[in-house]
Amino acid sequence: MDKRLRLGLLLDWYGSLLTDRQRAMLEQSLNEDCSLSEIAEREGVSRQAVRDAILRGEEQLEQYEAKLGFLKRDMQLIASIKEMALRCDDDTMRTGLLALIERIEGNDGI
Repeated sequence: MDKRLRLGLLLDWYGSLLTDRQRAMLEQSLNEDCSLSEIAEREGVSRQAVRDAILRGEEQLEQYEAKLGFLKRDMQLIASIKEMALRCDDDTMRTGLLALIERIEGNDGI
């Protein structure tokens, strides 16, 4: 999995456990694709402070995942449901399983 995608997913899962500043900087970096300079200007701090906050935040997100494993569990669950959908002969059941995947991934607006 791409590092940015993984960090974005980890931020979704564990972002509320970070400080407000770390979360804001990571969201700007990952979700808005802002440069360190842009974030520094918005936050009124140096580029180095942004870099440090982002690196600490990324490290904390990885530590949370190592201890709690919510992202790994979700990825395994989605893979299992996809395999079930591929093996399913019933169109209605397959459609239901694919809808379940969408729901787990958060793509259905729920």
